[in-house]
Amino acid sequence: MTTKSSFLSFKDSLLANETIEEKVEVNQRHLIDKILARYSAEFTVFRELLQNSNDACAEDVEILFTIEKDPETNKPGITSIEYKNNGKVFREEDWNRLKKIAEGNPDEQKIGFFGVGFYSLFSITEEPFVVSGKSYCGFFWKGDQLFIKKGTVPEDKQSQWTSFILNLRNPLEIPDTNEFSRFLVTSLGFTSYLKRVKVIVNGEEKIFVDKKASDPRPLEYPKEKYKNKTPNKMFELEDIITRSVQMDIEVKDNLNIFYKESVQMPKKIFFGFAGIGFSLSGKNKQPEDFEAIKLTQFIKVTTGTFKANLPVSVKREMERTTKKNPPVRTSISILSTNYDEYESSTAIKDKSKIFEDLISYPNQGKIFIGFPTQQTTGCCIHLLGHLIPTVERESIDFVDSTLAKWNQELLCGGYLMSRILFEEEMSQIAKIYSSIGDHDDESTNWLLNRTIHNYKAFSYKQSTPSSIVGSIFLNIFFSRCKFPLSILTTKGVVSINDARLPNKTMQAFIKEIPIIHEKIIDECKDMVNTLKSQNLIMPISINDIYNELNSRIFNHDELIQLMKWWIDYSKSGEVYHSQDELYNFKNLTRINWKDDALKEDGGDQRLIKSTLAHIKYFINPKIVPPNMSFPDNVLPYAISKEFWKSDLETYFGNWAELPLSDWVGYIIEKDLFNDDLDFIEKVLSIISRGINSINYKERIRIKQYLTKRECIPTQHGLKLPEEAYFPIVNLFNDLPIISLKNPKSVSNAFLKQLGVREHVELQMIFDRLNTLNWDHIQLIKYLTTVSEDLSPDEWNKLRNAAIFPSETPETSETSENNQASRNCASVLYFPNDALRNLGVPIISWNKNKKLSKYSEEGKFLSRLGLQEYIPLDVLLVLTSTCEVNKRLLHLDYFVNNFKYYENQYDPYSVGIPFLPCLDTEELALPSECYSDPSCKIMGYKILTTHLKEHSEKLGVKAFPSSREIINKLINNPPSIESAPKVFSFIAQRQSEFTTTQWNRIKQSRIIPVLIDKEKKDGTDNTKWIEPCNVYFKGTNQYEEIFEYVDFGPNANIFLQACGVKDEPNISELTQQIIKQPSFFLENHGYDGYLSLLRRIATNINVLSKSLLNEMKNSPFLLCNIINNEDTIDDDKTKIEDDILLESRSYNYKLEKASNIYLIDDTILQQIFNPLSAPMETLIEDMYSYFGSQWLSKAVEEYWIPKGTPTETAKSKELQELIKERAPLLLYDVQSMKEKGLLSNSQSTLKKLKVYEIYDIELKRKLKSQEVTQKTSACIINSKRSGLMLLIIRNYDYFDVARVLGQILFKKCGLNDSLLLSTLLSTSLINLKQKGFPVDRIISEKIKKHNANQSKTTSNSASNSYRGSTENITEPSQNMNKLQSSEPSNNIDSKTQNCFNQLNQLFPNIDTKFLLNFIKSQNTTDIQQLCNKLIDIDNNGELKKTESTSPEQQQTNTNQIENNKSNSNEGLENENDKRMDSDNSLIKSKLNRFSKNFIKGWRSHHSSKSNSENSLTEESKIKMPGGFDQMIQDVNTPPPQPIKQITPNYTKELKQRLENAIDHCHSSDEHDINSTVRNPYAQSAEHYKPTLKDQCSIVESNQLTLIGSLMDINIYIDKSIPQDEIKNSVSQEVIQTFIVDVLLPLGNNVFNLKSKTMHVYYNNEGNTVAFNRRNSLFFNLRFFKGLHYDNQFKNNKEARSEALIYWFMTMCHELAHNFEADHNNTHEFFFSSFAEQYTIKLINLIEHI
Repeated sequence: MTTKSSFLSFKDSLLANETIEEKVEVNQRHLIDKILARYSAEFTVFRELLQNSNDACAEDVEILFTIEKDPETNKPGITSIEYKNNGKVFREEDWNRLKKIAEGNPDEQKIGFFGVGFYSLFSITEEPFVVSGKSYCGFFWKGDQLFIKKGTVPEDKQSQWTSFILNLRNPLEIPDTNEFSRFLVTSLGFTSYLKRVKVIVNGEEKIFVDKKASDPRPLEYPKEKYKNKTPNKMFELEDIITRSVQMDIEVKDNLNIFYKESVQMPKKIFFGFAGIGFSLSGKNKQPEDFEAIKLTQFIKVTTGTFKANLPVSVKREMERTTKKNPPVRTSISILSTNYDEYESSTAIKDKSKIFEDLISYPNQGKIFIGFPTQQTTGCCIHLLGHLIPTVERESIDFVDSTLAKWNQELLCGGYLMSRILFEEEMSQIAKIYSSIGDHDDESTNWLLNRTIHNYKAFSYKQSTPSSIVGSIFLNIFFSRCKFPLSILTTKGVVSINDARLPNKTMQAFIKEIPIIHEKIIDECKDMVNTLKSQNLIMPISINDIYNELNSRIFNHDELIQLMKWWIDYSKSGEVYHSQDELYNFKNLTRINWKDDALKEDGGDQRLIKSTLAHIKYFINPKIVPPNMSFPDNVLPYAISKEFWKSDLETYFGNWAELPLSDWVGYIIEKDLFNDDLDFIEKVLSIISRGINSINYKERIRIKQYLTKRECIPTQHGLKLPEEAYFPIVNLFNDLPIISLKNPKSVSNAFLKQLGVREHVELQMIFDRLNTLNWDHIQLIKYLTTVSEDLSPDEWNKLRNAAIFPSETPETSETSENNQASRNCASVLYFPNDALRNLGVPIISWNKNKKLSKYSEEGKFLSRLGLQEYIPLDVLLVLTSTCEVNKRLLHLDYFVNNFKYYENQYDPYSVGIPFLPCLDTEELALPSECYSDPSCKIMGYKILTTHLKEHSEKLGVKAFPSSREIINKLINNPPSIESAPKVFSFIAQRQSEFTTTQWNRIKQSRIIPVLIDKEKKDGTDNTKWIEPCNVYFKGTNQYEEIFEYVDFGPNANIFLQACGVKDEPNISELTQQIIKQPSFFLENHGYDGYLSLLRRIATNINVLSKSLLNEMKNSPFLLCNIINNEDTIDDDKTKIEDDILLESRSYNYKLEKASNIYLIDDTILQQIFNPLSAPMETLIEDMYSYFGSQWLSKAVEEYWIPKGTPTETAKSKELQELIKERAPLLLYDVQSMKEKGLLSNSQSTLKKLKVYEIYDIELKRKLKSQEVTQKTSACIINSKRSGLMLLIIRNYDYFDVARVLGQILFKKCGLNDSLLLSTLLSTSLINLKQKGFPVDRIISEKIKKHNANQSKTTSNSASNSYRGSTENITEPSQNMNKLQSSEPSNNIDSKTQNCFNQLNQLFPNIDTKFLLNFIKSQNTTDIQQLCNKLIDIDNNGELKKTESTSPEQQQTNTNQIENNKSNSNEGLENENDKRMDSDNSLIKSKLNRFSKNFIKGWRSHHSSKSNSENSLTEESKIKMPGGFDQMIQDVNTPPPQPIKQITPNYTKELKQRLENAIDHCHSSDEHDINSTVRNPYAQSAEHYKPTLKDQCSIVESNQLTLIGSLMDINIYIDKSIPQDEIKNSVSQEVIQTFIVDVLLPLGNNVFNLKSKTMHVYYNNEGNTVAFNRRNSLFFNLRFFKGLHYDNQFKNNKEARSEALIYWFMTMCHELAHNFEADHNNTHEFFFSSFAEQYTIKLINLIEHI
């Protein structure tokens, strides 16, 4: 391997060698066209010329346009340009530098670096001409090389002007007047010398720009407060100067001198998201006259001088890159405007927006490198500096590490100046603010506007395209100044650290804190957000509030607003509020107020000085009027009324509503309360009004205050409350009665609470009762009037007093003098006839006036205990014990008054039987009887008919509960005779049963059956059994074993719910089978019993474990055994007589599973004849579960090899065969693992060694039986040699497969052995036809064969073939036939080699057919040729030899015998014949079509340049969708061979094609984001890259819909920048593609709807078209690159080629409606579409 040092020695020796040196050639035209003249910016040529003029110190520039009309199109355009400046004339070194590319201006102070700016002229002209001073020069081309000639200007023609004369290559479009004006004023923004520019068109001045600048003045700033060096100290700011600039422009007329001529207004047909609009011809319209424009703009240009201090490494790299020394000093300029300059300019409000680029405010400014670039500054200023751009001068170079350092440091210096300018403006605002005495609204608003303008000008925005610039601005602006930002606040201009954000909730009470104006916050959001993100601007904090509170005393209005703010602040969950905050707040908040209550209200006009910390209470005006006098610790009502009570209590510590008791304690100490009756009455009325709304404790306190003071006005003066009486107490004249001016102002209830008396004591009345002539009715009426005033003790006295007489039974009248008839009220009843009928005591009352319960007397008596109804318990006793004839009276009274008893009556708790029942004299409890007569069936009591309608009131149920029914059923099950009625009754109630109850029924013996079925009488012949052991009568299949019943349909409903089934389930049946299997076998026979076993096996998972264990030991399983006379002799090894096998007979018997064997080897079964299980998988699984063994596992096998193992040709051949076929043996690993494939099977096969041996005996032993047989293969494991396969000479593949299966599988069945035998014995070609994956094996054999061939030196191909040991099959005799029939000199060596190899793979193929096939293909790749031959063979078209060997006949039994020629010539002849038979005219058209197609396709793919539309060579030589593959694989038939073409077949095919076309739809009908055509189709990786790339589906997220034309949607790739879309996609190309190609093909040829077709455009990729769920997409880029040019519409041949190309594309994509992948099916339908619609295509082309 060559080392690095040796390569360096090569270089040294090369340099020392004196060989001829060759100069590197440069194609100057290509260099200029591709690099130097390719600038993307607008007006690049004028930008470079203006820059050169400023470098030449020119003050004036004139641009002279010559505009002429194109004689053909009549369209005006610029044909020549003369550019003039009055700067310094060219020196000799300038002329020399002009003719050298890439030698920039050596002046380090000049902008130019690369020396290529002048060559931008070549983008519009071929041969520029320059005149300056005494000389002139011209450029001209010779081939691809550029030359220059110089001459001398005659003295009379010499002038101070330097002129550039440019005769344009092609007429330029006349620039928009306003846009060109905008370019000019922007270009003059930073020019230090250039002041005036004139634009002259055809001798007439159109535009004049005039720049006036004031004298520069130094900008003084505190240098010590700034970090004047850039971060890496490469630059240091020395000084700053500033000058004011006035820019005037006068636009006199339109640059287009022909603009007044009638123009055609475009009609928009297609709009895009980027503002693109394409036009078609529209109506003519006369344009409006051009209005002259005259504008003025005021700006400020500030320039800073920086001293450079560059590291040596940076200097060296700068010199190498820029080819000149970096400057020692450099300057940076900033263009900006302040508020006054901005507002004074007339250009700001002008609609033409000429100064829009010069004055960036309020948008981002640009970086100027001489002239503006695309890079924004990150703020609203323009910045000019000695920055180093990229070659096209459109952006800053941040790629080169050295240049990036230079540029970043220079930007840091510029943004340091921006901070200085910002602070300079703020200092001016501060001075003006201080000088204004009274800050009125006008002056404040002006200063605010200046501040806002300044802040917005320096607000950070993310810069583009590079965000680095904006990041530098953000960092430097805030980091290079040693003091914080300044800002205008309510206290003037202050540091941003001292300013606070406004808070509307605080503005009413904040007076001393500097607050930022809301207007600044609203309009300067970018700067405010930046300041917030850096924590430079803060909201008002609690400490700021403390300072405000400490500075002054708040008035009431301010205090209210302060307290409201505090509440909101405390509610906020954003900040943790400590108790210290509240403490400081309340102690610092000072408040003064005056007690201004009137004297008659207790006021004393005292001045109160306090803090909020002293306040404890606030007033409730509903309790105490606010006009009264209050203690000093109560918050004035004027303040507290502005707040919610809950807020005052929650957010001010322990504040609470002023308790009425506290106020009473305060107010009664006033002197007025001792003698002023009016004041006392006013206070009592306040207390009376509020006493009911206070708690008990407060009432007690107030009572304590007043009961001890003489405060009740009476007729006899002020009295204690307990000494006064209410006015209603008039029994005595000498009582002190209350006397108030307004009696209603003080409530009686309040006075009563104080102790004022309402009546005379009751004992006094009792004492006078006998002396007064009153009856008991008068006494009741008096007591009623004073009842509300009676004390509880007095009420108890009245209840126990026996003073109320009762009616006598005879007369119902009272005997007043009969003391025995007087009773307490509680033992008497209200007068009532119903009660009199029942004989209860009634109170005596006046018959003329009824005593009502609702009268005042009735209410009074009710409170004393007088009863209206008989108590329930008394009534029930009376009902139960009364005479029979009165019982219904008592029951009717109970029912009629049930509303009274309803809540007392609980039928379940009644313990006295009182209800009469049918058919019995016994009384019943409500729970012992039922109202529905059907219950009598089960022996229940039934309520008497008279009371049935009241059963619900009485609590009698219609039916017993489910629990009662079940208990009665279980405890007293029915007889056979009563069972139908009982079960029918229960069936009606069974919906009420619970799951638990059902389970109880199912386990109970309730169903009566006969013991002796022959005796029909149930007397003494009945037994009761559980429902689970009974079945309904029906088939009665097992009547001898199971019980069957039928009690009628209604009763059976209940029984079915109990668990009675139609037939026994599998568990029940199984239990009976294992108990008496012989009985079942005898009754059902072999087949029936086997069916029962299948049923058990199917449901074995539902059987219980106990039953399964019982089944394992039960001899109930069927087994077979061959009749002894049919058993084969021991010496027979194989059964070959099929008739004997079919006629064999079997015996069967019942056995336990452990005695039965599962047959997995029929040979062993024939040998040992064991008890065998039926050979069904379902049955075998069950037998195995119960303990049956597989026969192969039970039989012991061992081999006895005879002879010495020897490695022979046979053994080697078999060993190689096993290794070769090993991948096939294990190819379906997952399936094999399911069959029991061992994990180490692959390594076992690799290590296996094969030896030949003389003879092998196989011994087998089953229990005591032993059999010896011959075999041809065995496996032994030798400790020394490992695993060995031993075979005899004439081995059998089945024997080999059988022993291999034993080492590969856990259990090798017969099928496994047969499969392995087939894989070993069948040829690879036959296996491939059967679907086995043999491609890799075939490839390996071919590689080995080729490797062996390359090593041989034999001249004869047949000799080398016979010498090879890697042949796939035996050598074919066809070689001799080929050699005899074909001269060797007619076959080249590659064809001969292919023939030899393929002839081995296909030994029975016809040799001539094979040779013609190889010649017809374009490849010699054996793998591809082999695959094609296999495909042909699968379709029955492979031509074979007539006689084949027996081995070949066996291999080819599945191949189709019908052969068909497959050569290209044959196909063409067949096509020609078919065309001749159809129509000779069609034939000629098809011939012409095919020629035009090939010719057009080839011309398109050979004539287009590499650069056009970025089409790669690969995409140009490949036809779309794999058409080239179709031509190569023309012989490949459709997936299913068509034996006969009939009219019906053709008709059906045509119909299928038309249906496929009808299924096409617009992408709007199915979202473009839908999935790929066939989700189950194989990956496209299976197909060739050209097919995949040229037809792959473009993802929807890569395309954007931008418009439509004639119902065809048009999409653009999202990766295409918006500003490039218009250049990439022109109106004319789209219109031509759609109108001239897609619509004629789609509508006229295929009858496609327009909306089913779509056009899209991208910049790269090989996709020509694709089909997304029956929506067709066509790539405009391929049409543009392959077919389109300016003469397309007039070139019939070009249009024909395009139609042919896109016709084939449509056929290809329509075929995808049938098949997603590129395979034979797709190619069949592709060719079908082409054949079906070719005639229509030809007709279309002929009518072009």
